[in-house]
Amino acid sequence: MAKMKHASKRLQREEKRIVKFNFYIPPEVCENILVRVDAKNLCRFKCVCHGWYDLISSSRFTKKQFELLKPDPERNPDRIFMIYPHATIDMNACIGSQKYNEGSNLMNKKVRYPKPSSFGSLRIMGSCDGLVSLMSEYNKNKVILMWNPSTKDLLTLDVPESESVGYGHEFYWFGHNDCSSNNGSYKLVLCLRTTLYNPIYTIYVLNSNSNSNSNSNSSRSLYHWTRTAELQLISQMPYGRRLHGCRGTLLNGIVHWPSYCEVTAYHLSEATVRRIAVPSINHGDGHGWDQCFTLGVFDGCLGAICKPPENKFEIWIMKEYGVGESWTKYAQVEWFTKSKCLRPLGFLKNGEIMVDIDGRTLVRYSNNWKTGKVVISHSHRSNDSDAITYVPSFISPKEIEFK
Repeated sequence: MAKMKHASKRLQREEKRIVKFNFYIPPEVCENILVRVDAKNLCRFKCVCHGWYDLISSSRFTKKQFELLKPDPERNPDRIFMIYPHATIDMNACIGSQKYNEGSNLMNKKVRYPKPSSFGSLRIMGSCDGLVSLMSEYNKNKVILMWNPSTKDLLTLDVPESESVGYGHEFYWFGHNDCSSNNGSYKLVLCLRTTLYNPIYTIYVLNSNSNSNSNSNSSRSLYHWTRTAELQLISQMPYGRRLHGCRGTLLNGIVHWPSYCEVTAYHLSEATVRRIAVPSINHGDGHGWDQCFTLGVFDGCLGAICKPPENKFEIWIMKEYGVGESWTKYAQVEWFTKSKCLRPLGFLKNGEIMVDIDGRTLVRYSNNWKTGKVVISHSHRSNDSDAITYVPSFISPKEIEFK
């Protein structure tokens, strides 16, 4: 009996040693495993031990993990970030889904903005590498929020201190300069109206201070705005244009904004502004470009989407950049007969297109069948309703560099 107890205790000790041995993973093997884990689970794995926390929190690891998973939509699918309702949506989870039903559809993930009582209304300035840039206005005070919806990391930036009159629309853009040799750096462009009686705007670009104290939490010491150019619009943009017209579209290192009956183009490297004519088309008694139109990139060309009065949406592309005569009708979009503004958000893996309609409705649109299915729809009347696509990442906005 004593021999059996002794043998049992020895077996237990051996099992403990085996379990302890099996849990040891060499650091290089551990890193190679963790870089293949999505951002959501990495947030949980940071709590395993101090070693994992330090590894996952390092900027080298986050960049390596993002570059590895970014080209793989199956393991790291795109998500849609929405201002209203406060939610993010898995793009591929929308396939085969019926209309959104709050509380019962797992494709919708509610998000809570940082300190929502302090930041008032929000507008989306852009997204890049899993970071979403937001313009916040609270009691007429404006700040810029660089936010990672996956990790909830937040960087607050002041708007330029200038002679801005605070009247009219702002224009903005956030992302990488696709023609820049500064790999890993970001650009944030903000265009503010600086005169009261004439539609004159000043363009500012955010830069990181190379001599700043890295331990400081103040955005004033870490970053500064550079005044780069001025532009004058033909006239004040019509009411309601702010929703889709203020967020820029990047093509070949140039940011494009839809203005009134023209496209305003800002060259990021040269800091110059030019105007691009829209197609000269007429439908009945109305001119197609008097209405709200949006911009995009189609087959590597600058594209414009408009809906002439009492007609279907049309997509036009500029085959030869900068040449007004090269505008060519690319496609006609069916089904959206009662809508005013249309913005494609991205493609689903089954070939359907996710489309944002008037900032209030997300639709799965099949170009083959010329039909659409509503995924989310709301009656919120605020102009702050908006949506944008982003790729989940573990990149912290506090560690990125602006140039």
